[in-house]
Amino acid sequence: MLRIRPVGRSIVSALAVFLALATVAPARTALALRWIPVGPPGNPAIGALAVGKADYVAISAPRPSLLFAATVGAGVFRSNDGGGAWTSTGSGLGGSPVALAVRQVFHMGVDTGSYDTTVFAGTSGGIYRLTPGATAWVLSSVGLTSLDVRALAVSGDGVVDRGKSVAVFAGTAGGLFASADGGDSWVRKTVGLPSGADGAITAVASDPSTPSTLYAGTNVGLFKSTDVGETWSKLNTSSTTKIAVAAIAVDPLTASRVYAAGIAGPPCSPLCLAPSFPVSLRSLDGGTTWATIDGLGGRLVSAFAATSNLPAIVFAATAGDGVFQSVDGGGTWAAVNDGLGNGLAIPSVSSLVIDPVLPSYLFAGTGQGVFCAPLGQVAVTCSSGGPTLCLSSHRFGVTVLWRDPRNNVGKGQGIPMTDNAGAFWFFSANNVELTVKVVDGRAFNEKFWVFYGALSNVEYTITVTDTLTGTVKTYFNPEGQLASVADTSAF
Repeated sequence: MLRIRPVGRSIVSALAVFLALATVAPARTALALRWIPVGPPGNPAIGALAVGKADYVAISAPRPSLLFAATVGAGVFRSNDGGGAWTSTGSGLGGSPVALAVRQVFHMGVDTGSYDTTVFAGTSGGIYRLTPGATAWVLSSVGLTSLDVRALAVSGDGVVDRGKSVAVFAGTAGGLFASADGGDSWVRKTVGLPSGADGAITAVASDPSTPSTLYAGTNVGLFKSTDVGETWSKLNTSSTTKIAVAAIAVDPLTASRVYAAGIAGPPCSPLCLAPSFPVSLRSLDGGTTWATIDGLGGRLVSAFAATSNLPAIVFAATAGDGVFQSVDGGGTWAAVNDGLGNGLAIPSVSSLVIDPVLPSYLFAGTGQGVFCAPLGQVAVTCSSGGPTLCLSSHRFGVTVLWRDPRNNVGKGQGIPMTDNAGAFWFFSANNVELTVKVVDGRAFNEKFWVFYGALSNVEYTITVTDTLTGTVKTYFNPEGQLASVADTSAF
C-alpha cells in the first residue's frame, strides 16, 4: 500500500501529479509487459519473495524498495535497488524458506525517514528471524507448537510508526500463530479456526487498508477475522465443494475485492473417487460471496498481486503457465509472459510482489530466479529495431551517434547477434563499424559489464540505458581513435 509520508515539497508535488493522472485516467487496457531477469547470482529457484520500504531523504527521488528473495538451497538474498545488485543475508537458516515476511519500525527525522527492518523466514523447521544489522539468522520459534511453517504475513503495511502496532502471523501445519512483539514469542489463535487434521493454515493475507482484517486459508476453506486474528469465521465459497487454499490477496485500492485460489474437491474427498481440480475465486464484498474466475480455469494459481496505484490491475502467478494479468479487477485475464524464462520454457512462478513505495515494478519469483516487469511509471522500455539494440533479455538498450570528418552525423543501425551482443553499421548495411556487448557480471562484482570494440576510427558516442532503473551511461570515441573498451563496473 502506498503510504503518504512527510517529504520535501518537490516530491509531494510530483506525487500529487502522478496520483492525479492515475485518478483521471485509470488503466483499463492491458499493460505491455516485458520481463527482465534480475538475479540473484546464478538465477536459483525462488521459493518466496518479500518487499520492504527503503530509507529516504526528502530532497532526493524516492528509492526503490528493499527486495528479499528466498532461494531453494542457497539461502535468502537482499537487494537494495530493485534487483540491480544482491547480497546474501547470511547463514543460520535451518532449511529452504517457503515464506517470507517483513516488519519495519519507522523513524522520522528532519526531511528524512529510516526503517529498522526485520525479516522472517518460514521453513519446515520453524521460523527464523534476521534483525537489523545482523549477519546471521536466528531461530525465532518460542511458543510455536508446530514448526512446519506454510505461510507468513504482517498486519497492514507492515510498518510500525506513530504508535501503530504490527502483528506477524504464521500459518503452520498445526494452526495459526501470532506475534505482537516482533517475533520474540508466538501465541496460537484458535477461536473459529479448524483443528486436528483440518487445522493446517496454508495461506494468510492482511487487508493493507484495515490492519485488523485478515484472511486465512486452510485445507477445508477460507476464514476471515476482523479483530487482528483473535476470532475467525468461515467464509462460504461454495455449497458443493471444499477448497484447499494456496493463495489469498486483498486489493489495496478496493479492500472489498479479495482473490483466492487452491484445489477444489467434493466434500467426501479424499474418501471418494470424484476428482479434485484447480480453482480461482473472486469476492467483491469482502468475502461474503464468491464467484469462480473463469479466465484462470484449469491453472493452479500460486499467488496474486494487485497494484496500489492502478485501479483494477491484478496479476496471478501460475505453476507452469507463467503470469496472467487482469485490467478489470479479475473479470478477464490474459497471459503476460514476454521475456519470462530462458526462452525454452515458461517457468513456474512461486510468488509475486509489487514495490510498495514506487509501484512501478512487478517482481516474480520463478524456478529460474527473479524477474522484473516495469509497469511503466518509472522505467523505460527497449524495443529492438533500427538504431536500437536490446541486450541481456531486453534489459539494456544501446544506441550510437556518429560524426565523420566532413561533419556529417547520423545514427548507427543495430544488428542483433546474440542475447548479449550486437553490432552497428554507420554508412552501409554490409559494412559493420562497431560491436557492443553487455554481460551480467553480478556473480563476480555485482555489476553489469559493457564491452565495445571498433572497426572504425570515426567519432561516435555510445549510449547504454538500463531499462529497469533508467540509469544511462555514455562512451565517447574521438575521431582518429580505434577503441576497444571494457567497463566492468558499468551498472
